[in-house]
This record gives sequence, structure tokens and C-alpha cells, in this order.
Amino acid sequence: MKYTVSYCSERGKNKRECEDSALIGRLAVNDEAGTAELSAPCCICLCDGVGGYAGGREASLFVVRELSGRKAPESADDVKGLFVEINNRLLERAQKTPDHNRMSTTATALFLCDKAIYLAHVGNTRLYTKSGASVRQLTADQTAYQWFTDHHLRFFANERNRDVIYGAMGGKAGLLKPLAVQELAQDLLGRTMLLTSDGVHESLSPAEIGEILDRDVPLADKTKLLCSAALEHGSEDDRTAVMICAEGDPV
Repeated sequence: MKYTVSYCSERGKNKRECEDSALIGRLAVNDEAGTAELSAPCCICLCDGVGGYAGGREASLFVVRELSGRKAPESADDVKGLFVEINNRLLERAQKTPDHNRMSTTATALFLCDKAIYLAHVGNTRLYTKSGASVRQLTADQTAYQWFTDHHLRFFANERNRDVIYGAMGGKAGLLKPLAVQELAQDLLGRTMLLTSDGVHESLSPAEIGEILDRDVPLADKTKLLCSAALEHGSEDDRTAVMICAEGDPV
């Protein structure tokens, strides 16, 4: 299977540096836009460095660079082992870097293999899939807001909870928890997929995302439009969108 990938990563308002990083095949990107042609097996990953602690950008870049060049996994267990190994290396790196002992990052990674897709997810970066006009979120946000919502405690869920995550790579606790790894359904191999950081999806609804993806513009412009729309809707965070189109996909 072959894929065309469009990506756009932008620094947030009044931020010194972009803490979002992405892996496009073997290319690590940060605060840049472009397109790429990839063939399976390949890895596409989006990481959002956790704010509030020093080293968010370093953590996100560290993870995507570690993933670059690794051999294709043959099972979900392979993916889990790889993430545990990289998390341990991130923790070691943090302890050796002054004032960076809590540096951490979210991560959502797709391993596109010839006959399977493996997903690894920790934090609140998201994976969507698009089929026709429908945009569906496949990952679950590991945030306080989502936890309260899932446990029918909407009274306690508020906008501030959206920024409080309980899943990440790195961090002082030293635990990669909770890491969600799964093999995705075969029918997703031929669909459009989209990775976003919270700087995009907290400002745009699935319907708004779908409307932009349906526009009759070049593929390279669609991820830029997503980031621009999020900014127009008030996003002040780093904004990253990565769109993956399988060969023959009409989008």
C-alpha cells in the first residue's frame, strides 16, 4: 500500500518554540509543513510535548527520532515493547539533562504495514478516520475532562480539565501509563486518516474538520487550512495536523 501524507505544524501564539513534533516515515518535523509519498511498512507519529515543564519540545522530538528507522512491528506486542523501550530511554535522557527531569510528551503513532495497522496512543493527541462525509475519532483522550465524562460526572467536567492529562511518555513518575496499543480493522487500510494535536481539535469540531477535508483544494493545503481555522477559532496552542491518504482514496 502507498500513502500520500500532508502535514502542517505551527508554533502557538506568543510561544517561544513549537512543542509539537511529527514523524513522517523517517523524517522528523517540527514547526513546518509539507507533503510526502510513503510506502508500507512505515510509521507516522504525532507527539505534543507537555507544557508546564521544561523540555516539551526536546521530549517530542526525542520520541519521533527514536521511532525513525526502527523495523516494522509484527504484532501489537512488538509495538508495546518498542514504546516501553523508548519511554525508558526518554526517562534516562531527562535525568541527565539539568532541569528537565519531568520532560514528557503525548504520542499517537500509526504503524502502516502491508496487511495490518497498529496504533499506539498515550495522552490527548488524536487519530481520526474519514469515510465519505463522516469523521470519527478513534482514540480516547487521556484527560481529566474525558475521565469525568466517561464516569458520568459531567458536573466536575469543565474546560480547564481538557488541559489536564494523565497519560504521557516520560515524566517524573517513570510509568508509561496508560499506553493503549491495538491492531486496527483491515478496512482502515484504504481510508483517509488524520492525526491532530489539541491545538487543532480543541478548537474545531469533527464536522468542521470534515468540511475542511472535503474542500476542493490540493491535499497539501488541507492541513494548513486546519491549522489556520483553529487559529481563527481562538487556538493559542501549537497546532499540528497530519493527513494520511491511501492510494486510490478519492480525498
